[in-house]
Amino acid sequence: MVILKKLKASTLIETVTASIIIIIVFTIASLTLNNVFSNTITRDTSRIRNYINKLEYEYLNKKITIPYKEIHKNWEISVTSQKENLTQWVVFQAKNSSSKVMFFKKILYVDK
Repeated sequence: MVILKKLKASTLIETVTASIIIIIVFTIASLTLNNVFSNTITRDTSRIRNYINKLEYEYLNKKITIPYKEIHKNWEISVTSQKENLTQWVVFQAKNSSSKVMFFKKILYVDK
């Protein structure tokens, strides 16, 4: 007569516990990645920087005049003149109305 060896197996409670732990770890990881990606997207200023560079080009080529205000895709853009000490500056400022992210750029004033 053949004696059968008893195989070690996990109980239902152990299997459910391991599954729950794995689900919790993956949930935390996915929420963390989602948070990182959404913050990266909302704080991305590359498009508005390109648009500010376009406005700077237009200013230098006398296409726009100071003071200048515009709303461009949730961004409130203003171009103003500012004097610090004896230097005149042109300040390009953009503020996102939804995320409150701000972007500044200063260049020297060009006499027209």
